[in-house]
Amino acid sequence: MKALSFARSLILALLITLLLVASAPFLKALSEAPQTQWSSTAYYGYSASCVIETEDGGLAAGGTAEIHSAEGGGTTAFRTMLVKTNSSGQMQWSRTYGSDGLEISASPRSVFQTNDSGYILSGHNGWLLKTDAEGNMEWFKTIEPRAYYNVIQTSDGRYVLAGFDDSSDSLYATSYLLKINQNGNTVWMKTFGGSDLSVYLNAVVEANDSGYVVAGSWEGAYWLAETDIHGGLLWNKTYSYENYWRVSEPRINSVARTEDGGYILAGGDGGGAWLIKVDSEGNEQWNRPYLDGEFFQSVAQSADGGYVLTGWYGDAWSVKVDSSGNLLWTASYVDQGGPRTSYAATSTVDGGYAVAGQLAKSLWLAKFAPELAPSPEIPSPSPEYLPSLFPIIWIVTAVIIVAVVGVGLLLYFKKRKH
Repeated sequence: MKALSFARSLILALLITLLLVASAPFLKALSEAPQTQWSSTAYYGYSASCVIETEDGGLAAGGTAEIHSAEGGGTTAFRTMLVKTNSSGQMQWSRTYGSDGLEISASPRSVFQTNDSGYILSGHNGWLLKTDAEGNMEWFKTIEPRAYYNVIQTSDGRYVLAGFDDSSDSLYATSYLLKINQNGNTVWMKTFGGSDLSVYLNAVVEANDSGYVVAGSWEGAYWLAETDIHGGLLWNKTYSYENYWRVSEPRINSVARTEDGGYILAGGDGGGAWLIKVDSEGNEQWNRPYLDGEFFQSVAQSADGGYVLTGWYGDAWSVKVDSSGNLLWTASYVDQGGPRTSYAATSTVDGGYAVAGQLAKSLWLAKFAPELAPSPEIPSPSPEYLPSLFPIIWIVTAVIIVAVVGVGLLLYFKKRKH
């Protein structure tokens, strides 16, 4: 009996030891996630779909305001909204736009602070709204075709819009790149796809030298291209990867310039988030799948050379990786108030990041502090595996080892007893 008790104790000790060894690096990596500097909710019925850090260190978030009226039987209207906080998260002002005579889609897709300290917002049905520094509307435009998702201000003070239209009877999606002047009048427009192929254009940034870099999807592959200052195509690259869990067409949702002169591309296909690093001419340097996520919505390079990403993994999701794409930490934003939805994020100049969305039917904004530089002791999961499966693989291996050792010991002592 003593021998059997000793065998059982040994098995238990081995199991606990192996589980602790397997879990330690993941617990350490989790503990390195940045701490919340501030978090606030305000304006019941509001939700954010885009957010930026402003030149004064505050946040500007665009989204939807649900307006209830006591007249006419208590009708509900949805208006575009823009809010501004200071660097401590205190609300400075809130504006809503839209009326019976001004048709504005409720949910803006992007917001950008302009060089006059105002803001420009774009919506998915081709509308564009320009405000002053206090959020007061200066002008509103609806631009045909109604297909624009992303807007930036260029170094010459004008604006470039990018988006796609797949609402026509055609089997193929058409994408558009459009430049307008400071008053919203068209300077030039370029199209991609539409006749015999589908192209989805989701993001645009200024190129490192001149012109523009655009990203999205080209015939079912991740897509990146560079144009000249007039929208003429200079080069065109696609990137294809196999993913067993793929549930939708792969798309790049965000692109950012990197400190080495290249670009970082973030997207996914619903069955896995994907990150691709390329040089200044679009040549792939590395790619990483993160199959415990669905897709990335935004990417920005952090002060330490790594990348902060936001996306979706059942709930609002943030990820930090190092400069080679190795996973450092992940964070999901759910609490007793329910999932935080309509999620958007941006990196901040202090090396941290900010998020915006909705919590318990109210606008939610939060600022996270910069984390410490990644420790070289933190393991970096290989891209060939699912990051979330690493502890499971270790645990299963540990259980198998313990089971084999345990069965061997039990048989040995049982044989000795006889």
